[in-house]
Amino acid sequence: HPAVAAAGPGIGGRCLAELSRNPLSKNDHGKFCVDALGFLVELCSDIRQRSDLSPSSVLAGLRFLGPAEALNSSPSLSSLAALASRFPSLIKEEELDDLDEEWKDLRDMTSTLTQKGVNEADPPPYFWGKVGTIKNGFGEQRFPLLTHFSHGCLSLPHSTAVVERVFSQLNAIKTPESNRMLT
Repeated sequence: HPAVAAAGPGIGGRCLAELSRNPLSKNDHGKFCVDALGFLVELCSDIRQRSDLSPSSVLAGLRFLGPAEALNSSPSLSSLAALASRFPSLIKEEELDDLDEEWKDLRDMTSTLTQKGVNEADPPPYFWGKVGTIKNGFGEQRFPLLTHFSHGCLSLPHSTAVVERVFSQLNAIKTPESNRMLT
């Protein structure tokens, strides 16, 4: 359906599936897009207010996820070790050297990556998915730690602001006095 295609891959699988089953009218599609954009603007605003955005922050370190940064011959992050050490559930300390080797090797393989269909214009999830399919001479995954780490970083929860707001609204409505009125 054209409305589903226009919504694009960035809205999530469940949402795309629902839109396939129940297509939106042109008017509803426009409202959906405006509401989604409003949500993203609010999310960005919340992140700015609540997060450390200094050059040494974790969020600043996550710029390595951008394909252009990952393929840059002079990246702003020459090592991912300091960032990765802040996520011990993703990368073990004994894997930090190997992660850095993969990070350096990625940029040395730019022409090979291009031949394999890896493109810096791809959205980060697609880019890292393609990087994860590259094999070495033994048929093994060439960048296992780097792709595992990047996928883990891409799936970090971004904000709970909307959920917190709903619970706050619910708590404002559901008071001990209102509970007594219902019984």
